[in-house]
Amino acid sequence: LLWAAAYAASTAARGPGRVGLASAGSLEHLSWARALRKLARLGAAAQTCDLPPDDLRRAMDPRGVDIRSAALGRVVPRPSRRPG
Repeated sequence: LLWAAAYAASTAARGPGRVGLASAGSLEHLSWARALRKLARLGAAAQTCDLPPDDLRRAMDPRGVDIRSAALGRVVPRPSRRPG
């Protein structure tokens, strides 16, 4: 979701402020409490999209973006590739 939002923000110099996030389908079949939890997570993802790259990296579960950590079942921090 975050990758897709970042990609959408990068096209046509749109920027993250002009990219919307939504659920993939209706929430009508969910209980009220479950729908609220899903919407809260969607809102948290939307706020995360606008973080600087290093903060974004820390905010994400590394198992979801780092194949080595996912395969090992634990977080193996990768050194930053950016200079400085």
